[in-house]
Amino acid sequence: MAKIGWASRVISMSLFILLTIAIFSVVVVANLGILTLLEMVDFLGIHFKNTASLILFSIGLFLYLIPAFLVGLFIELIWVHLRGANTYGKEVVDALLGFFLMGSYIYFLEKLLEGVFISFYGLLAITFIDSIGLSAIEYLKAP
Repeated sequence: MAKIGWASRVISMSLFILLTIAIFSVVVVANLGILTLLEMVDFLGIHFKNTASLILFSIGLFLYLIPAFLVGLFIELIWVHLRGANTYGKEVVDALLGFFLMGSYIYFLEKLLEGVFISFYGLLAITFIDSIGLSAIEYLKAP
């Protein structure tokens, strides 16, 4: 068996890093587009003071995936412990808890960042759109 040289390791690690950055940037740019379009709707009350706050909020929305997957794993473990193999109603509970987690995370992110102003209707709109997006990603994954 041939040994892998240091050059091939550097190249493969560089390609992995580039792929990770590309995936991250696609999600952040999609969030930027959605937030920019939602900001144009007046009655939603979404306002960003400058572009930096918009970019930071978009990156923060991407980082939502970390607590979402941890809470999803916790829900799965609790559900299996309480209900066994019976999965009746699990999707509804998972969707509702995910919606409220997303809403509370966006509210926390708004309070954390300066220059981000979101009304209640804006909070509902962003939460609804991102929850639908995450649900679509979850249902489109391979079995």
